[in-house]
Amino acid sequence: MGRMSSYDIQSKLEDINVYINEKYKLAHPKNKRDWRTYEQQFSSRVSTAMKMLDPLIHEAVSTIHIERAAGHPYLLSLEDRVKLLLIKQFFCQIKQDVFKHAGNVLHAL
Repeated sequence: MGRMSSYDIQSKLEDINVYINEKYKLAHPKNKRDWRTYEQQFSSRVSTAMKMLDPLIHEAVSTIHIERAAGHPYLLSLEDRVKLLLIKQFFCQIKQDVFKHAGNVLHAL
């Protein structure tokens, strides 16, 4: 057995990687996702999370005091504005995750 070059090592590593990926795919087949059930479960989890956040938001907002300034009064309470900001952030994150997943799917094709 002679000297091994960098190319030989890279080639063997690639062979090992292919072998491991094939074994993994055989051992872990992709399950079809039932989108209706998935959406229902996701909606339920979001609803539960928002209900759990209500007391935390109330506690956090109770320590904040905003002085009334000149101008039009706020239509929403501070608690409602915090909820809206959290919901906005949550859905922006979901949107990013969806686009990232779609990009991965398109890349795989």
